[in-house]
Amino acid sequence: RAEEALQSMLDAGHTPNEVTFTVLMRGYVDSENMDQALSVVERMMECGVRPNRFTYNTLCLGFARKGDMNAALAVVDAMERKHITPDASTYAILSMGYGGAGALDKAMELLEYMLAQNLVPSGNLFSYLLNTAVVRENYDMALKILRTWSQNGAQMDEVMGNA
Repeated sequence: RAEEALQSMLDAGHTPNEVTFTVLMRGYVDSENMDQALSVVERMMECGVRPNRFTYNTLCLGFARKGDMNAALAVVDAMERKHITPDASTYAILSMGYGGAGALDKAMELLEYMLAQNLVPSGNLFSYLLNTAVVRENYDMALKILRTWSQNGAQMDEVMGNA
């Protein structure tokens, strides 16, 4: 249906904006259809609409969820080549992707990089990484995550109860 609506807009001579394209792409990301998500980006550019940070973060999320961290990093590289600066969400997506793939050291490196760049990680990121470390029985990493969390003034609120 979304694809039909997009085509109707184009047929009527209207150019959708980056929000329209990104929302459509998010649907494909959520259904784990990265080929279609990429085709939306191609179509977007053919229409002269530039992808924005949300577009790139959505693509990055799709690849990170699938565990394809090389593709997720390639998206961030493309983003930077277009002079769009990755934000806290970008790094959180990458960190969670690495955590989900079992590469907790890499996830922690990204978390520390975020902090060094004065980007504020969410409590959800800390909670996710902590939960992942505990599930994987990596208790040294869990302690490191807790220390980092508390040293950076993050509040261990109700998010902690979900870890």
